[in-house]
Amino acid sequence: MRKHLTIVGVAIALSLAAAGTDAAERKLRYLVGVTGSCTQLVVENLPHPCEGTLIQAEYDDGRVGFHFIATEPEGLVVSFSGPGHMQKAPSADVRILPVDGVIKPGIAIHATGECLYENPYAGRARIECAARSASGVGFRGRFLTDGSEPNVTDLGGGDG
Repeated sequence: MRKHLTIVGVAIALSLAAAGTDAAERKLRYLVGVTGSCTQLVVENLPHPCEGTLIQAEYDDGRVGFHFIATEPEGLVVSFSGPGHMQKAPSADVRILPVDGVIKPGIAIHATGECLYENPYAGRARIECAARSASGVGFRGRFLTDGSEPNVTDLGGGDG
């Protein structure tokens, strides 16, 4: 799985670089991979089958992204991105991240919404993201982890 995380991490970093100059200077700090069931992935109002792996990324500026991987079409990674410092904690094991953008390969879309995510170290955890562009185009991802421990890759961005 580590090789898969590295490949996805590079793809994520490249897709974020397309989002603008601030994103181009952003450094990836951590990738957290979880396994389980992707129960829904909707991209631009169209459903797509998705993989049983989800990646959470954290950047040196505090931005957080949840990256859903479609099985069809191959290579489609949809990222829900938002400012980590603005997240809310309704309970000890639940966070809500405000989403201000959705990224797919080569395209950053301004969209508003949120991601609700539970602590994957506490057992099976939900990750649910939804966002909508100003023109009404919808994006949604739902994932349930299998309860196994997350795979964390520390990339050290911003630590030196």
